[in-house]
Amino acid sequence: MPIHRQHVTARQRMSELAVALIVLAAFGPYLVPGVRTEQLAVCAVAGLAVLAGGAR
Repeated sequence: MPIHRQHVTARQRMSELAVALIVLAAFGPYLVPGVRTEQLAVCAVAGLAVLAGGAR
């Protein structure tokens, strides 16, 4: 029985990590009045995506 292994690229791994970070942050508390954990996580992921996209 053949075993099929899919090669996981760094881009796929980072995408999965970003989604997991945002999902986990959705259950987090307010960090300071008016700023929730998921707001900070979304901004951080977006910033990293812009930086990573600019390096290409």
